[in-house]
Amino acid sequence: MLARYPKAKIKVFVMWVPFMQRDSQSTAQRASVYMPDRRVRHFWDLWRYSARTLATLLNIPVGDAWDMFAFYEPRLAWENGLPEPSMWMQNRKLKAGIPYSQAALEEELKAWLE
Repeated sequence: MLARYPKAKIKVFVMWVPFMQRDSQSTAQRASVYMPDRRVRHFWDLWRYSARTLATLLNIPVGDAWDMFAFYEPRLAWENGLPEPSMWMQNRKLKAGIPYSQAALEEELKAWLE
């Protein structure tokens, strides 16, 4: 999707968090080649801080806080920790959040990408 919108002024932060037995910093580094765009930054979160923080904000179990997408409006001030996302999607069949699909992602982000 990033390749289709090369001029979109967005930033993407990918938080790699160990939830499955095979998850490690080296597997995250190998997987990061699938998102080589200059607007993407990859981070390894060994202690799951990002997942715990997001789960608390979204009122979901920490164990379900992966394979998710959190979106923030441009120029949002992050003053006292992580703000609540403007919108979020999940690919975990949760009863909360917008279920992920490529079409749903593009529809939600259309205004931001053009």
